[in-house]
Amino acid sequence: MLTANLRPFYPSIVSLLVLIVLRFAYGKWRLSFLSKRAGETGTACGVAANILTAAERPFNFLLNVLIVTVPLAWLPQAEVAEYLPFVTERFMDRLSVLTDHIQRSVFVYSVFWCLFNLSDTTNGLMLDVLEHMGLKPDESEGLDIEEQKAGEAIGTIMSAAVRALVVLIGLMIIVREWGYDISGFIASLSIGSAAVAFAAKDALANVFGSLVIILGRPFLVGDWIEVNGVEGTVEKITMRSTILRTFPQEVVHIPNSLMTNVPIINFTLRQKRRLSFTVGLTYDAEGEQLEKTVEAMRAYFAARPTVFDPDDIRVHFTTFADSSLNIDITVFTLATATKDFLNVRQQTNLDLMKIMQEQGVSCAFPSTSVYFATPLETKPKA
Repeated sequence: MLTANLRPFYPSIVSLLVLIVLRFAYGKWRLSFLSKRAGETGTACGVAANILTAAERPFNFLLNVLIVTVPLAWLPQAEVAEYLPFVTERFMDRLSVLTDHIQRSVFVYSVFWCLFNLSDTTNGLMLDVLEHMGLKPDESEGLDIEEQKAGEAIGTIMSAAVRALVVLIGLMIIVREWGYDISGFIASLSIGSAAVAFAAKDALANVFGSLVIILGRPFLVGDWIEVNGVEGTVEKITMRSTILRTFPQEVVHIPNSLMTNVPIINFTLRQKRRLSFTVGLTYDAEGEQLEKTVEAMRAYFAARPTVFDPDDIRVHFTTFADSSLNIDITVFTLATATKDFLNVRQQTNLDLMKIMQEQGVSCAFPSTSVYFATPLETKPKA
């Protein structure tokens, strides 16, 4: 008798039991999965672990709602009406539509809740994404503290923007699910956004320019750069401008929007620096002396540890100039910093002077020889 009375309620009872078992099994599987992937610190890591952590509360909330709404949707109207007279067929139809809307809305809400958690900078997956994009520098790179703080600030801004977008899209989908027309709201939002963007276009351009600088990393704090005719050392990168300290010690603020539209020369990133000059010898140097001098200079540069590529040394006698025999020298040195480069150049000049002394030649200086067609006669003094 009891079995016959409960038979119409079997779909509701079975759906309730299935959902309860599913919730219990999911909890057990989740704990087992995370414990197997726990690292040395005891915290689970990896993409799957991060997604499961972010989806824990949203998925539990979804299952709890389904446990209530699904059995209600499967209730037999005739049997329930015997105990509750107000449960008519029309009531059950409305209840079915209501539970359907609730289930859809809760599903959307749970999905976007999970995305909201994933977009938080405290989530491991978001940290990996930000580090891959260059928005959150890795501490192991040994970057400057100010640079790390700037990267973290940009990462936080990007995370906040993504989370706001997730909330807005999720809210719009849920509102549309309940049959409300949001076209007017979207239109007003677009008009307002356009007005704000137009009023703050320069500020927004600078903000996006700072994002481009952080992402592309054409330079870092402390680099020696030249941009738009201004040369100096980067002292700070803010959301509005990049601050340069020129060599005469002036402070120049360059808008970030300008930095993204003009060529940037980064001298710090050079792997080598060209050392090029001309040595002029006097015309009394003989050909053999000149040849030995060139070979001695070439051997000197080949033995120097500061030379970038010993196979790319150019020392050649090139020009019969007006008052000198010119030897052109071009080599690349590993000393890229200005102070180191000047020290290398000074030592090179001193060593080349010694080589010329050893070969018995001397440097020429601008001079002019005047020849007369007829010998000059000196008249005796009266």
